[in-house]
Amino acid sequence: MKIEAPSLAALKGIRHAFFTRRGGVSSGLYDSLNGGMGSQDDLACVSENRARMAGALGIAPDNLVACWQVHSPDAVILETPWTRENAPKADAVVTRVAGLGATITVADCGPVLFADPEARVVGAAHAGWKGAFGGVVEGTVAAMERLGARCIVLVGMPGAGKSSVGRRLAKRLGLPFLDADEEIERAAGMTIPEIFASRGEAEFREGEKRVMVRLLQAGPCVLATGGGAFMNADTRAAVARHGVSVWLHADLPILLRRVRKRTDRPLLADGDAGEKLAALLAARGDTYALADVRVDSRDALHEAVVEDVLLAVARHLELMPPAASEAPPPPFAQG
Repeated sequence: MKIEAPSLAALKGIRHAFFTRRGGVSSGLYDSLNGGMGSQDDLACVSENRARMAGALGIAPDNLVACWQVHSPDAVILETPWTRENAPKADAVVTRVAGLGATITVADCGPVLFADPEARVVGAAHAGWKGAFGGVVEGTVAAMERLGARCIVLVGMPGAGKSSVGRRLAKRLGLPFLDADEEIERAAGMTIPEIFASRGEAEFREGEKRVMVRLLQAGPCVLATGGGAFMNADTRAAVARHGVSVWLHADLPILLRRVRKRTDRPLLADGDAGEKLAALLAARGDTYALADVRVDSRDALHEAVVEDVLLAVARHLELMPPAASEAPPPPFAQG
């Protein structure tokens, strides 16, 4: 049913397979493990075949994902499973999300699988002669480098959900999660309110800048920042060099409701929290808007905001084409 490459099989935590025609339910011309959703085979048989492939890889059938192959040099990023109806047009799929299977379908074209075990990024390319000469292999490697080498940096107001969303996002991507405020407290041996009280905000901001640079240089991660971190021009430059910045935007009533659950925010201590929060938002909003992408941190499950972040980052990296306005050709075209 499947063949494994020894070089890929030796990589811990990465699963792969080259599936043969054996072990499926299709008959006739498509006998028997036909996975081509664009073929003339019975769709129910193809779905069952793909479910068996997913089972062999230990993932859910819906997580075995392919693109609409068009003999192009284009690679797309896979952050959340798409469906047969909305699959993007491309000839390579790249992902770093644990539990997702990046797949391509071939007949007489070359299947090329890629894996970076350190960055936890994998890719699959459909390399027909046109795509190969056009650069699909190089495009896949470039997409993997762009995806694997960058941090996702969450910026925004207190109460925007940077830590709550960040932890879930990191788990989804299989990346370390770092909270800049926690790292600052660890480095200083004091809580943030204590730093503000004993050293003042100016010294805190200098220490925050140094910690941010250190965290960004440590390698790919999901990084939740303090509310004022992105206001520093040097910090913004460091984020631009090492990461993708995501502004988690939330309306004032939502922010106020969330921040009232905590009492350890120095800039909101003493006085009317609503007035202070409104003033901070007015002062910082234009700078937050300099982030690479904006995602609304609305009243919804954290997992829903995580999905929004994943899609926004994918589109920013220009690895996922915009949604087509017309019906695409049959998906998963074979080479």
